[in-house]
Amino acid sequence: MVDIRWSIGALEDIESISSYISQDFPEKASEIVRGIIKKIEQLK
Repeated sequence: MVDIRWSIGALEDIESISSYISQDFPEKASEIVRGIIKKIEQLK
């Protein structure tokens, strides 16, 4: 099993992605970010 460690830069990138998407699609931003995190968690 792989231990996923989030760097500060990665967390900032996720926040930036969420902010960018929410400019046009605020209702979708959290859904998309959750999807990204879910895919990363599957690497375990």
